Order: sequence, then structure tokens, then C-alpha cells
Amino acid sequence: MNIINKTAFILSTIVSLNGFSQGWKGYEWDVFPVDRRWRQGGLTGSLGINYTLGYPGQQQKQTAQLGSFQFENDYQSVAKGKIGLNAELGWFHSFKKPFYFHFFDVMLSWKWFRTQQTAQYSQYFNNNLLDQQSFELPWNAHTLGLSLNLMNQYPLSPKSFFLHGPGLNFDYPFITSGVSKPLTGLEYYGDMPVQIQLHYKVGLGFVIKDRWLLIPMLESPIFQIIPFTHIQSTLNIMYCRYRPFLLQIKIMRLRKQKNDCPPVFNPGGIDPKTYQPEKKE
Repeated sequence: MNIINKTAFILSTIVSLNGFSQGWKGYEWDVFPVDRRWRQGGLTGSLGINYTLGYPGQQQKQTAQLGSFQFENDYQSVAKGKIGLNAELGWFHSFKKPFYFHFFDVMLSWKWFRTQQTAQYSQYFNNNLLDQQSFELPWNAHTLGLSLNLMNQYPLSPKSFFLHGPGLNFDYPFITSGVSKPLTGLEYYGDMPVQIQLHYKVGLGFVIKDRWLLIPMLESPIFQIIPFTHIQSTLNIMYCRYRPFLLQIKIMRLRKQKNDCPPVFNPGGIDPKTYQPEKKE
């Protein structure tokens, strides 16, 4: 997919989600974060898995002709995705007067990314195979991150809602491990650098208890800021590119308003609506 098509695809996806949240009338019930029984902020966290989807690998040929003798070197890489883990903990805050986004959250995160790839070298003489070598290159990284996310929400029922929105993600790889066997015929991307990316999230929320929300969410990067690689938003590891998808279960805990007081102790069972004090003579 070239740059123009990829940009058009990203923009059309975002516009479609925006149109859904604006055009779908949904229900009129008060569902978070519209329901003002709750305070505007609270704790939130998530646990989940990630999958590094591999892009087609590199393939290069080097040929040389010497009279009737032909030499050829073939280099290729094949990406294989793997499942990793991720977790987040942070704070959310809903807006009293939403302008478009209903709430934002600030999250600290840990992610464990894993990949696998095969690098292969083949040497031919007059189309006859002389030598072939293949290397299995596992790789993984633990990252610490910080993200700021803006979310648009729309109620679907009294107990469910749809939400989506962009997020700015910073990831610092503090532990990386892998096998690197550079081949001269392929571009070597190296290890995972410090990254700042724009992500997009979609989710479906459920009220599982009066003060607890359960939100399955899917997230993936859509634009890379640092290091800037044109319109790419992938992880470039050794000889291959990967697109991470993060699937997580988000929990949000709502807090009651300060004026939500418990019932007053009333041993006599007096109804304040009908009670009239006795008049003194």
C-alpha cells in the first residue's frame, strides 16, 4: 500500500468512526461519562495481549556475469508475528461540557513485544545451488510508556456504550534481547528505538456494576512521530517490519459525588415529607 492510499485509508476510517458516533442517535439514558451522579475523575487500568503482525520481508538479488559463468546471491527475510503482553494504570477525567471528546486519560504502561523472523542467504553458480544458510532471529523487548488519550463516547443502551479516539504514546525500550546476524544484502533496521506514535483506539463499554465499567478495546499505531519514517507506523526490527495490535480489557472505577450522603439515622421511621411538628399552646 503506497503512501497516498495508506493516508486515505487512515483518514476514511477515522471519519467513518466520527460519523457513526455523531450520526447514530443511540439512547437517551445517562451512561458514563454523561451521568452526573459520578465525579469527573477516577482510577483506570487495563490488562491485555498484543500481536506483532509481520509485513512481507525483504528480498534482494546480486548477480555477476564473467564470460559464460553466472554468479547469483539471493537474500530474503520472512517476518513471523508473536503474542506479547501489556498492562496500564492511570487516571481518567471527564469533561463537564464535552466539545467533542467526552473524557481523557493519562496512562503509565508496560508492554512486552515479541517477534520472530527468518533471514536466508543462497548462492548460485550457473543456476545451481552452491550454498544456503538460514538464520532464525527471535527478538523481544520490554518497554515503559506514557500515553495521553482523548475519547469520544456514545451510549448504545442503559448498560453499554461505544467509544473511540486518538492517543499520543511514548515508549522507552528498557530491556531488549535478540539474535542479530547482519547480512550484507539486506537493509538492517537494528533494534527498537525510543518511539513517539499517534495511536487510535476503539472499544465497547459495559456497566458491570453500579460503579464499575468493563471496556474491551483494540488499539494500533497510525502515525510515527519519532523516529519519523514518512507515513509508516510500524516497528522496524532487524530485517522486517511489524504492525502491533493491542487488545486489552480496560477497567474504570467511578467515584460518587461528594454530596451523595448516606441516609440519616431515623429510628422512629418519620417521613420528612409528611412530618409536621407539634404546635405549642
